[in-house]
Amino acid sequence: MIRSFIRETVYRQGYDRALLDVKEWFDRHSMLLKMERLYSKQGIDLLLNALIENSERFSVEGDEMELYYNKNEKKMKCMKE
Repeated sequence: MIRSFIRETVYRQGYDRALLDVKEWFDRHSMLLKMERLYSKQGIDLLLNALIENSERFSVEGDEMELYYNKNEKKMKCMKE
């Protein structure tokens, strides 16, 4: 019972942190998203897929992770350092 409670609490904290990271990322990059016209269903899908594909990096960098949008390919990729 206690083990289940602890597991659920840890999961919830991680889930809350992930949602906050995504919200902060949107807040930090909203002007760029507007300029590139990515506030559409297709744009949000591209963005969320890029975050999922780079989830390990996103979990470390959070809202500071940079994504590159290639207009010709209509793809988003994580910027290399």
